[in-house]
Amino acid sequence: MRLIDFIICDDIRTELGDKISLMGIYEDAINFNVSANETGKWPKVMKIGFFIRIKAENDEVPRLNKFKLNINYDEKIKTIEGTLRPDIKKNAQVFRLVLLFQQFAFENSGVMSVNIELIDNAGQLMNTFEMSDKIKITENIISIQ
Repeated sequence: MRLIDFIICDDIRTELGDKISLMGIYEDAINFNVSANETGKWPKVMKIGFFIRIKAENDEVPRLNKFKLNINYDEKIKTIEGTLRPDIKKNAQVFRLVLLFQQFAFENSGVMSVNIELIDNAGQLMNTFEMSDKIKITENIISIQ
């Protein structure tokens, strides 16, 4: 099994023809633009999406069952668990996980890292994939003219 994509973005949309559009891709930082009087006021809430594509070998696909997305933010780990839908696994060697959160809260500035664990039908860990870069969460003070 190998990781193809692990992308964090603002929004993920399914288009005609089963195409996927990723909006507002983050590379190494999420910057909140704030006025001087809003500096340091947390939490900051936003919509956030995780787009993950994995290539599996034929014998691995039927064994895949669940996933755990682990978000390590400022030494606190938030885990989101889910079951892989049958249509994700059906005859697919490359499958995608699209996770979209409407109200994701950042409690303060810091650093975020993310990994995903894939679990088999017996509840055993099959593989773990980590996003290659950490994401800095910062404030950017803008001046209002």
